[in-house]
This record gives sequence, C-alpha cells and structure tokens, in this order.
Amino acid sequence: MPAERLTDALFDFAVQANVSISVDAGAGCRGAGNRVLGNYSVKDGLTKLLAGSGCAFRMVDVSTVRVMRLVPEPSPAPSQRRTPPRPAAPPPPTQRQTASDSALSELVVTATRRSALPDSLPLAMSTLSASDLQGSRASGIGDLTGQSAGLTVTNLGPGRDKFIIRGQSDGPLTGHTQAAVGLYVDDVRIAYNNPDPDLSLVDVDRVEILRGPQGSLYGAGSIAGLLRIVTRPPDLEHPSAAVSVTAAGTRGGAGSESLDAVANLPLQTDRLGVRVVFYRDHDGGYFDDVLLHRKNTNYTDRTGGRLAIRYRLSDDWTVNAGLIRQALYSGDSQYAIGGANGLQRAVMLLEPSDNEFTEGYLTVEGDTSLGRFKNAFSLIEHELDSRYDATTAAPLFQPGPVLGPSPYDDANRTELAVDEVSLVSPGGGRLQWLMGGFLAVGRQDGHAAMTTPAPDGSSRLIYSEARRDNTLELALFGEATYELTPKLTATLGARLYGTRVSTNAVTAQPMFHGQAAFKGELWDTGFAPRLALQYQLTGHAMVYAQAAEGYRAGGFNTSGPLGQIFSNAASAPQPYRRFGGDELWMVETGAKARLWRDHVNLRAAVFYSRWSNVQSDLPLRSGLPFTANLGDARNVGVELEAAYSVGGLRLRVNGALDRPELVRLNPGFPTIQHSGLPGVPRTSVGADLRYAQPIGQGLTATFNAQYAYVGVSRLTFDASTAPAQGGFSTGRISLGLSNDHWSVTAFVDNPANSIGNTFAYGNPFTLRRAAQVTPQRPRTAGVELQRAF
Repeated sequence: MPAERLTDALFDFAVQANVSISVDAGAGCRGAGNRVLGNYSVKDGLTKLLAGSGCAFRMVDVSTVRVMRLVPEPSPAPSQRRTPPRPAAPPPPTQRQTASDSALSELVVTATRRSALPDSLPLAMSTLSASDLQGSRASGIGDLTGQSAGLTVTNLGPGRDKFIIRGQSDGPLTGHTQAAVGLYVDDVRIAYNNPDPDLSLVDVDRVEILRGPQGSLYGAGSIAGLLRIVTRPPDLEHPSAAVSVTAAGTRGGAGSESLDAVANLPLQTDRLGVRVVFYRDHDGGYFDDVLLHRKNTNYTDRTGGRLAIRYRLSDDWTVNAGLIRQALYSGDSQYAIGGANGLQRAVMLLEPSDNEFTEGYLTVEGDTSLGRFKNAFSLIEHELDSRYDATTAAPLFQPGPVLGPSPYDDANRTELAVDEVSLVSPGGGRLQWLMGGFLAVGRQDGHAAMTTPAPDGSSRLIYSEARRDNTLELALFGEATYELTPKLTATLGARLYGTRVSTNAVTAQPMFHGQAAFKGELWDTGFAPRLALQYQLTGHAMVYAQAAEGYRAGGFNTSGPLGQIFSNAASAPQPYRRFGGDELWMVETGAKARLWRDHVNLRAAVFYSRWSNVQSDLPLRSGLPFTANLGDARNVGVELEAAYSVGGLRLRVNGALDRPELVRLNPGFPTIQHSGLPGVPRTSVGADLRYAQPIGQGLTATFNAQYAYVGVSRLTFDASTAPAQGGFSTGRISLGLSNDHWSVTAFVDNPANSIGNTFAYGNPFTLRRAAQVTPQRPRTAGVELQRAF
C-alpha cells in the first residue's frame, strides 16, 4: 500500500485484510497513511499504517476494528523529532469538520459472510446506518420503502407483509411458497414461508440490502435478494444507557405512543458484557367500521426486547449468545371494501392478527491457522394467528343459508433449528476464499377453521384443516475471489443443496360428514452458481458484471372444500397437488464511484432476470389458498443511488425503472393478460435530506426530510380483474435539537396526507368479489424525547 490520504488508506486496508473498520471517533486523524509493504497481521499492519497520524486503534473483535484519535501529547524537542519521508499529503481535516464531511464516517464495513466495503463488492448492495434509520424514523423494515432503490413492501398490516426487490414479485398473498427475499438477523435466517415478523429496529447498527439472487451463499428463499438486520453487540468497555419516549397523533385516528430503553453493562472490562433492549409501542388505529359502529379498529400493540451477551475467550476468539422476543397484536385489518369510502369499511366482524416471534442463538467466532472460523446456531419459534371475515364464502361449506358472521381463523406455528459453519481465508494474497455448510430442520403446524352461527345461537364448525410440514435443508457452499491482474478480479461461488419436504394434512367438513387426508414427500436437489468480474478503474471507481442463480423448493397443495380436485397432469387446470420449484437467473452490470474527495458516492446497475416456473400463492374460488406455477417471467431494470455530503449536509437520492412481464404461461393455468408482475411499479424514486448545524451552548439543530414516489402497478397477475394501485407519494419531515445527553424531535409523517392505494389485498375471501383498497396512514405528527446516560 502506498502512502496515501488516510481515508483511502483505511479503505484499501479494510479490503485487503477483510475486516470492518469504524473510524467515527478518529475523524481528526492527521495527514496520510504510511506506506505498508509486506506480510503483516491486522494489528501490525494498522500500527505501521497509523504511525504519526495522531490516531490509534482497538480490536473490537476478530473482524472489527475501531480507529480512535489519541489525546495530544507535548511535542518532543526538535532534536528528538523523527519525520519519516513521505509524499505530500492533503491538508488534515479541521476540528470543525463533521463526520459526514468525508468517507471516514462511513467506513463501517460488514458485508455478508466476509468483511468487505460495499464499494468494493461486485454486486448491488445498500447499507442503511443507525443514523439513517433514526433520521427516517424507521421502526420496522416496512418503513424503508423509498430509502433504497428497487425495494418495496406490501401493506397487509404489521407482521403480515412481504418484501419485493428488483421487481421479483410473486403476488401479495402468503401461503406455502417460501419468501422470495431472505430475511436475516445478524447471522441467522429467521423466516421460511412466514411473512415479515416486523421486528423493531431499536438499537440496530444497520440494515444491509443485497439485490438479486443470493442462492450460492444463502440458498433457498433469497431468489430476489436479501435483507439483513445487524444489531449492536455489547460494548465490553463502556457502560451506557438510553431511553426514548414518543407521543403522536393521527388525523382522524387515535393517538400513538412508544417507549424504548437500552442498557449496556461491561461485567468484566474487555472480557464480558451484556446489552439489553426493551420496547413497547402502541400505534393508534385510523379505520372505522360503519357496520359494527367501531372506531379506530386497526390499532397495533408491539412489545419486545433483546438480550445479548458477549464473551471474549481470548484476543482471537469471541462467543455471542442472546435472546430475541417480540409479541405483536393488531386489532383489525386496514382495507376498505364495497360501499365504504376512504378510511371506512363495512364488514361483519373484525379481523385481528397476532404475531409472536422468539429466537435464541449462540455464535462462536475466532481465528485459526486456516482462517476465520464461525459457527452460528439458533432456535426459532414463530406463531402467526389471523382472522378473516369469510361470511360470503360460507355457503360453499354448508347446506342451507348462512345465519350470521362466519370467521375463518388461521393459526400457524413454525419451529426452526438452524446451524451454519463457515471458514474464511486470512487477509492478504491474490486468492481469497470462503467455504461452509448449512443445516436447517423445521416444522410448521397449521390449523384452519371456519365457523358459522347455528340456529340455537351457538357456533358450529363447517370447515377445518390440520396440516404439518416437516422440512430439512442441507447445503455446502463456497466462494473464491482471485486477483487476475492488479485491476481485474474474478469471483466464483456455488452452492450444492438438498431439501426434503414432507406434508401430512387432514381437511374436514362436519356438515357433510366427510374428510380427506393427504400424505406426501419430495426431495429437491440442485446446484446454484455465481460468477462475477470486477475491474478497478481507479482507487475510487470500479465496474463489474455478474451472473447468479436463486431457487425455491416445491411443495404440496391441500386446502379446499371436499371435492376440490388437485390434478397431477401438466395440461390440466390448476391447482396441482404438487407445485414445482422455481429458479431465477439474473445478469447485471454496474459501476460504483467515490468522487470529489469522497463528497459524492454513486452506484448504478442495469440488470436482466429470467424467472422460470414462477411460484405464486393464489385464492381458490372458495377463497382458500393454493400455490400455482404460473409460467416464466422476465424483467429488465435500471437502478441508481447517489449520495452527496459536505459539512452538516447529506443528500441521498435513488431511483429504479422496471419492465417486468410474463412471457410464458403454463398450459394448465387460466389465461392471464398482464404485461407486468403484481406490485411492481415501472418507476419508483426516493430522496433523503439531512442537515445538522451547531447553534452554540453545546446544542445542535437537525432537519430531516424524506420523499418517496411509488408508481402504478396491479394487485394480482390478472389485469382484467385486479385493481390498479400505487401512483402515490409520501414523506416525512422532522426538526430536532440535541446535545451530548438529550434530544427532542418534532416530526410529521405523510405531511401531504396522501391516501394512495398501497400494495395489499385485505381479505382473500372477497378479493375476487369486490375491489379492496388499502390507503396510506393519514398525516401523523408527534414528538420524540431521548435521554442518554
């Protein structure tokens, strides 16, 4: 490494050593980094690099480094000074430069599987930092629409949403297909085919978004991309605590409030520490049911927390263990139907949902003679209970007239045991590699029941299904990166996988004195490759091209009234008894650059995807779910992300253009006339403006503003019956005042009070009978008060 500006030197060092470097506390480092040539450990290399810069470093763990400014010492006598020769360096940053004035503040690097800088990876990746999340008041992943190019989220309700990345949408319904976007917390995949549990983003370090199939490293369920929530680990040196209280009001709705608390306690300095997070939120409802004469029915209560324990066995080995627990309850769904207008609805019963998530984990990580070893093990339990008004569908399940409201209750419980082991090559050298193994054992129990009033006023069962799915996933994966020339690098990755799914189901209709049983098992095996080429134009700009594959396993359809036909013939009408797996190939080319002394960051990508045998969850005529293989789809898209920062000002903008379409329909599926995929707008844009200004007396004033536009799309694949949606704008504005210990922020969400129709269906039993509209939450204003200790 040559002697160069310290920003660039640390950037290059992090890439070569495969470590994460945080330098927020070292923004006052002086001069340039020293020339480093030879084979060094991370510690020895950084010592040589930082000599004379006025900064030192500390190893947070085996793959994370914190650079800190040293306390100035008295200057030595002239005769004692030793000034090593070095090229002329740029002027050092002044003390008044803020953290956003250079890339130093953003040099917090953790890419998945192997530490790297986002700007150095030959793939499309975005990172939203803790300050980004706080500035936009993002309480969950669903609030990130508009903050990252090509990311949209459905709006069925808290704890029931799905993610869409790069236009790879299989529809809004959730059934037995695995999610198209992988959802991870730290090192663990937390969902299989359940929707997003909507975990709170309190005390989260960042959210990483990887676009395009990640099958070679992450396997099934990452066919469109990956979302990874990275939590803050315990600090082993400094005790701290923080409390945040928020109160807000929604136009035409009920009030909302929240309480968050974080405590960090080093039990043994630099050896053992714990971090505890607690939160409790109440989001007031804003929907009125005119038939039931109930106001603000769709309120949500969320209570949860995290416990993290970190123990440093030695300088090279670390153990992390913890528990995540959250309970989320929504009093009603949030759609209008039939003759109701605006934020009103007319249904015969409320449609609440209950979502409970629990995870326990243990991770061991350390350096060996072969490389960095990591083993991550977790146990997950996820329960989701939902109720729908099935009154209009009840006549299909019983003889005679329906005497009153008929609820359909769906209860699902998923248990997962996941273990993943990996070994990553040491830093340095032209060849870098990683390898690993994956094992997941899961069980999902589903119980569905439809009831209706009996003549004597009691409730009677007219349909039920009990289903159990046992899953087993095994995989071996690896990736190698080789420096062909000083500027050209090639990456080859692959995953060899096997998936077993066994299903047992019993459906019954007591009014007809009948039941049907099914038992089946299938194996899916395959090979998912990835190939990438990267060319470094300069130290601040690169171009890349890659091709990658993602996949999802197949399964079985079992739901339906007695007499429901499940075909096995490819030319027969669907539903099929067995739905097949699907796969997605994507090729992309892109460029990344840091310009104007790191004040501007640019990322652009063009991609083409081919999606074969698309899986989609759809409703039967009865409203019960089944999974179809629709045919083949493709998408051509362009993405752009740019950031500009100087002084206390930071502006981020993003945009995406998509042209998705179905290009081949399976013979057994009814004709669909639709030029796009559901919920995929042809155009979406977003912008985020942040400004901070010291105003004296230790106070800083801040201003944040976000804007997002989501273009028009269709709710389902069938354009002839599916309503149009999208074509709306939304945003957030906030003003804050803070010092080292306190902050107070006033905010307004959806300041224009837009009521655009978002991407959600509401109720599967009335989806084909009446138009369903899911408007945005009305204008909401409030105040947040934070105190740090």
